[in-house]
Amino acid sequence: MSNTNTSALPHATSATNDAAIAEKQLLIRKYFGIALFCATLVPFLIACCRSFNIFNFDRPERVIAILASIHVPLTVYLFFDPSIRNRIRNNPIRFLVIPAFIFAACLFVFLGSASGIMAHKANILTYFMMGALSWNFWHFGKQNIGVYAYYRLSNSTGGMLPVEKKLIYLGAVLGAMAVSFLGLHYFQALYSNDSPFDDWIHLSGYVNLFGKYLQYALASFTLFYILWNFARFDWKSALLFFLCVNYFLPAYLSLDSQRWVTFFTASFFTHGIQYVVFLFFHSYNARHTLPVPKNWFEHESVAKNFYAIVFVIIILAFYGSFPFVHSSIISLEFSSKTSEVYFGSLLDALAAGILLTHFWLDSFFWKFSNKESRDWMLERYNFLFKPAVKL
Repeated sequence: MSNTNTSALPHATSATNDAAIAEKQLLIRKYFGIALFCATLVPFLIACCRSFNIFNFDRPERVIAILASIHVPLTVYLFFDPSIRNRIRNNPIRFLVIPAFIFAACLFVFLGSASGIMAHKANILTYFMMGALSWNFWHFGKQNIGVYAYYRLSNSTGGMLPVEKKLIYLGAVLGAMAVSFLGLHYFQALYSNDSPFDDWIHLSGYVNLFGKYLQYALASFTLFYILWNFARFDWKSALLFFLCVNYFLPAYLSLDSQRWVTFFTASFFTHGIQYVVFLFFHSYNARHTLPVPKNWFEHESVAKNFYAIVFVIIILAFYGSFPFVHSSIISLEFSSKTSEVYFGSLLDALAAGILLTHFWLDSFFWKFSNKESRDWMLERYNFLFKPAVKL
């Protein structure tokens, strides 16, 4: 009798552990879904309230701005992941040579346009920045495919359908089209105010008009789709789907420059916080799936939370150095206007290179259709894809 009970103990202990792991995974999944939902919704709510003077959200807006602006340098965090490093080593042209070319192109365009900036006739730079901003908007919109798909998994409401993915793609295309009108006027005033862009402005007016009506049609169809397929949605997934598809609807609703800046800032904040959410849960879950570098730490608790510590250190390092660098640049004195413009162009080129390299790397790191990326995401976010036990 006692032998029977003793032999059953390991099985009972294993079942208890499995149940605890399953419960923990379900809790992580729930928090992940809540974080993605808030990351997508809250910045737009604050932007709307500011735009229409409903409430004053200065303090939470500053917090959101901090979280959003670190998402580009946080790309460095992924380099601590052994899987990412292996992919870089296996494909140096894609992950090393092309980023170097992107930096070289930015330096060539910005420094080559310095004299044009002084004469307010930097036409090539104007077109280059319009292309960069278009890629920026496409990057913003395309991330929403992953946001919506992962949210549905976290909410246990089934996977994303192909038609839903195509609708979000169309929304991203419309975002890139908005640049033809909004980006042109901004960069023309900044770099080439004395150059005529009459033909392009005339053409952009037609593109903007077409994009506006297509965006309104897309918003209407999205509402129809949600109502027609109401069984697939609860109110949160329906709202998130509408926001992901019509991410750039505010751009077409507010084409005056001041109002557009408000909503563009909101879209930037939303995108950045979504990215921070993904990396935060990567750092938390990494303790169970990633090896810790040997001989770096002796204390067990430090080693166990290695990736979470790296995540926090990168954030603190960026915000510790940014005020110092910014104040140092402002305090610089130049001997001539020419040297000041060339120095400013160098800084702008480096910033553009970092931003475009971030777009390039992310387009491969998070591409679910790629087997390496898919295997990486299935392992790092296994709390979404592989629940330990079905209770």
